[in-house]
Amino acid sequence: MNTNGIIGREYEQKLILERCKSSKVELIAIYTRFVANNSGQDQNFWSNMRNSGSRTAWSGYAFEQVCLHHIPQIKKTLGISGVLANVYSWSCRPFVDSTGAEWRGGQIDMLIDRADDTINICEMKYAKDEFVIDASYEQRLRDRMSSFSVANKTKKALLHTFITTYGVKQNMYSGLVNSEVTMNDLF
Repeated sequence: MNTNGIIGREYEQKLILERCKSSKVELIAIYTRFVANNSGQDQNFWSNMRNSGSRTAWSGYAFEQVCLHHIPQIKKTLGISGVLANVYSWSCRPFVDSTGAEWRGGQIDMLIDRADDTINICEMKYAKDEFVIDASYEQRLRDRMSSFSVANKTKKALLHTFITTYGVKQNMYSGLVNSEVTMNDLF
């Protein structure tokens, strides 16, 4: 690096360009999947499909992408900005462990694997109101956490973290949520 910091600025500009290219690719994919193939059907197509399954799927996907582009804000809200962490997703097919026990496997939207021996198991959920956890979803979360723990043989503390549009509705099944991040925390 020279005394004017030119190399640092060039590197920073390259990073910004890469992020823009990535965002363009995502926008093109969204447009192709949800808009282009529906042109000519209805001039108000996007507004009229607001309660459709494909619009719900798009909203969930778009919200996940926004979350993945706001990792620093998520870490700040969780109070772990200064903690070294790797962020990734996880999926695993059903498996049998060394004792012969059968596990369902599963998929986790985002893991924040922290240097302080803790992993935030993040669920990213788009909802039009507070996200509601019911008995079957609570069990699915517990099973997924157990599968992750066994498959990865981790001894780290595992914390359920929900990243949602409007938070998690408090009820008898929401007690397993250790921390929450809402859409407002991202901006």
